[in-house]
Amino acid sequence: MEISTNPGADSKRILEKLRKRNLDSYANVILYIGGNDISNGQSVLEVSKTIEQSVLACKQHNCKVYVCMICPRKDGDVIPVDECIKQM
Repeated sequence: MEISTNPGADSKRILEKLRKRNLDSYANVILYIGGNDISNGQSVLEVSKTIEQSVLACKQHNCKVYVCMICPRKDGDVIPVDECIKQM
């Protein structure tokens, strides 16, 4: 098991890291992504699109991907993004 944390990173930075990383040896990837985007005022559509691209980047390496719901935040409404995550 390996844990990679990216405090303060937005979803685009995480997507870029996923694309650069060799994930071939991973069977499972857990993503907790999108909260910082919401607090920075990015649109639900933009955040959801980047999360979906991150999932696809992992699946290209045959990883099973688990996307976590975003915990409630005082600095933004995460419910619309969580609804999109449920649809994935």
